[in-house]
Amino acid sequence: MAVTPNSFTALVTNRASNDVTVLDVLARRVKTTVTVGRRPGGVTTNASGSRAYVCNNDSNTVSVISIPGFEVAQTIPVGAQPDGIAFVPRREPAGRKRSRSS
Repeated sequence: MAVTPNSFTALVTNRASNDVTVLDVLARRVKTTVTVGRRPGGVTTNASGSRAYVCNNDSNTVSVISIPGFEVAQTIPVGAQPDGIAFVPRREPAGRKRSRSS
């Protein structure tokens, strides 16, 4: 399960039905269900909450779901049986400082 950064939407993978249930956390209801690849497992969102990434174990793919549209925007072929996924925001390299303008 993954929760968007604003904590209003949760995404739950359903291995048996090959889809992702999208929940409205505040209203405590199902918003929609998105069909993805076979046997979805790990799911995460990007830092802005505009995309969700779902590992499809038996399809050897990752589905990219647009948020708030809740549709598959892209399917990315990956290695055998992906199951876990994490999103790490881009960071400045160590020792590099941002310039400030006055």
